[in-house]
Formats: sequence, C-alpha cells, structure tokens
Amino acid sequence: MRAWPILVLALAAGSATAQTSERWEPVSNTAMSITGPVRLAPDRIIFGTGAALTLEAAGTVAAFDVDGRKVSARLFRVMPPMDPPLRRGNRLCGGPSSPPRYIAVWEP
Repeated sequence: MRAWPILVLALAAGSATAQTSERWEPVSNTAMSITGPVRLAPDRIIFGTGAALTLEAAGTVAAFDVDGRKVSARLFRVMPPMDPPLRRGNRLCGGPSSPPRYIAVWEP
C-alpha cells in the first residue's frame, strides 16, 4: 500500500464570501504564519498569498481522527498535486518533490 501525502486543514469557518466559497480563518500560529486565511470553493482553495490549488471532491470521511477525536471531514484530491510557496517561503508539505495529493477539511 502506498502512502499519499495529505494536507489537513483545521480552520474556523467565517462568513461565506460567495454562495459556493467559504472564507476560513487559521486557528493556530503555525497556520497564520504559513497559509493565512483561505477561501475554499468546491473546485479550488486559495491561500492568503493568492496561491491556489485546483481541487476535485473525493468524498467524506465520517470518522476522521483529529488529535484522538473523530470528526466528519471533507476530502479533496489536489489536481495536479503541487506545493506552491506561501507566506515567508513556507510550503504546505515537503515542497515540489512531495506535494499534497489530498486535502482533508473539517470544522472544529
């Protein structure tokens, strides 16, 4: 079985910026310094720097494990897998050589 890099976003939902997109605020200092606020739409995620990833819905996970508790998460496939530079040159994963292939998103 092959391991796939997965980016996990725990963000606090804000007000919707459009009917099909949501504005999410980071809930940790790490997220604030790397992604800043993000907009999540069914087909893309746009980070505070303007960098974006194209997404394809991949389903839901009813019992996604987050720090020992189970939450319902939405799963998205990153199409194509990529890891753009974000704030202060940081990246989501290990850089271009190991980009995220999936993103799991849930509301805390």
